[in-house]
Amino acid sequence: MPRPGLTQTELYLGRPGPDRRTPHGWGTYQALSMLLGGSPHARIDRVLREERGYTYGIRAGFRPRAVGGLCVVGGSVRADVTVPALTELLEILRTPGSELEVEEVRAAADFVARTAPGRYLTADAVADEIVSLVSDGLDPAPTVTRTLAELQDLSAERAAAAWDEVRTGPGWTVVAVGDPEHAGGLEALGLGPVQVARAQG
Repeated sequence: MPRPGLTQTELYLGRPGPDRRTPHGWGTYQALSMLLGGSPHARIDRVLREERGYTYGIRAGFRPRAVGGLCVVGGSVRADVTVPALTELLEILRTPGSELEVEEVRAAADFVARTAPGRYLTADAVADEIVSLVSDGLDPAPTVTRTLAELQDLSAERAAAAWDEVRTGPGWTVVAVGDPEHAGGLEALGLGPVQVARAQG
């Protein structure tokens, strides 16, 4: 969407992802979310925020549906670096699974597993999770137990296979909300045709 004169560009990327029944284990994808874009120390922020200074933060994660799901990435970057920021971001997201390091996989899995109790401190949080799982046709108790076990036993090899399945699937759909002057630079990236959407009315 065009927003002339904005000092930031909002970037949103999406592609098909897994659901909770994935043979790779839903816990594996929770760890991958943390590893790629779940904290300031994740791969995306380590490059775009700490090394380049392009953003205050970009997050990545997986959103399951009853069948299939989405892999989503989103955040804002400085408007003047819209094209290089997207270029760097896509390069990170092209990382082969074989290049995921044992230490970062283990650290991400441990963080998600060990902070799980904190995410369910309130009755509302527990209820939301139960509703989400039941809506997907899953039994909450064994599903949560299995997910935590997947995190505790996660290997770099399993994380690599899970990430490669998403990475090599259908390509990214990219939405940039900002100044339309960057449209030409985005088109030059060769991601596909660029459409400039204008607000109606």
